[in-house]
Amino acid sequence: MEIHVHIPRAPIDEAISFFWLCRADSFDSTSITLPLACCEFVFTRSETFEVGNYSGAYNTQPYTSWFSGMHTEPVATRTHGRHISIGMMFKPWGLYQLFGTASRELINTVVKSELLAGEDLEGFLAEHGSAPGAELLVALEAFMYRRYRLRPVRDTVMNAVHAVEASLPGRGVVQRLAEELAVSSKTFIAAFADAVGLTPVQYLHLSNINRALSAISRHADVPLTEIALQHGFYDQAHFIRVFKSLCKLSPRRYKQRLAGRRILGSAPNTLLLSDAPEDIAMLQPFLLR
Repeated sequence: MEIHVHIPRAPIDEAISFFWLCRADSFDSTSITLPLACCEFVFTRSETFEVGNYSGAYNTQPYTSWFSGMHTEPVATRTHGRHISIGMMFKPWGLYQLFGTASRELINTVVKSELLAGEDLEGFLAEHGSAPGAELLVALEAFMYRRYRLRPVRDTVMNAVHAVEASLPGRGVVQRLAEELAVSSKTFIAAFADAVGLTPVQYLHLSNINRALSAISRHADVPLTEIALQHGFYDQAHFIRVFKSLCKLSPRRYKQRLAGRRILGSAPNTLLLSDAPEDIAMLQPFLLR
């Protein structure tokens, strides 16, 4: 399998975390990705590429390229045969900044790429998709910079995301963060939801669960109660409740899968339902930055 990751430079790095490419003559894999605090673009020319939910209902992806907003529930994917996929992972406000899309309209949703980006993006990748991987991703960065205008994102929103990520939950967390940013609670929630798609508390839970998944995968011997308290949860019961609401399994069940090698330590958000090349896990550390 050929895998490439490219970190963009300023100013496009304000909106895009990284570009990626996977290419293989044969790639057979079934997996479930637990919710991530980011949005994504995918272009594929795979022989079979199916998307489903955590209950196992799959449908062949009807588009060759699409955008997906943040997910607050697991997403299943199944691939077979010849495979090529190219993608971008966006900052929490990235789709809003590049395409002016209210991110709350894309939660748990996949939309055809041309609805946001027009036909040019898919056309570029269809024309250049066979180029050497590293060269292609550099060219894709240049194309995105030339073709799409970076809209200004209010400092309130960027500061709010960073403040939420550094915050611990508790009563009055939204009011406290709004006061720190010198805006009203109503303005804070509305601006945050427009750019990110989730309310500040929803994003806080998602961000903390992602950090907890990474911690469990790195330190499987640490008790779950300690993991919970280290990552912003009141107690283990609160941690379990939020974990199950987002991941659809308990933290204990997650640890069992980790021990059974159904989760790669370097890819804590991916549950393997079939054998898959371990090098696919190289993408995950970038997702958890």
